[in-house]
Amino acid sequence: MAYQESDFQTAFGSWITEPQHVALFGTSNFELKVCKGKSINPVNDFQPQQLPELWNSKNNFVYHKISDQSLDRKPWDCSLWVGTPAYVVIMFYVPRKPKRFTIIDIDVFLEAVERSEKPYLKQSVIETLGITYAL
Repeated sequence: MAYQESDFQTAFGSWITEPQHVALFGTSNFELKVCKGKSINPVNDFQPQQLPELWNSKNNFVYHKISDQSLDRKPWDCSLWVGTPAYVVIMFYVPRKPKRFTIIDIDVFLEAVERSEKPYLKQSVIETLGITYAL
């Protein structure tokens, strides 16, 4: 079965909750993406609200109500994030190779998108924008 974003979410959830990573990132918001090619297209690969909401959580505020219809256990009713660090986390997946991902501050990512002459960012560029880790 092909590696999916849900697989990455599970693995990232285990990784980010290790004590050393909790100490490093604290309270933060993350948007995870798995790319199976050599580039990411910010228009096509993100839902329209994702990048603006990440930016807002860091530079303004975001209020989010958790649906009462959620099938999962609902931890509380709502959250408010004000000035919360926010990151885009991108994995360029290659079968049978070590799983590596790059964590990029939302402001840095959006600046790179704005500067790019092409509608996509290559893996080589992405890896210069943040810090790359291995699972």
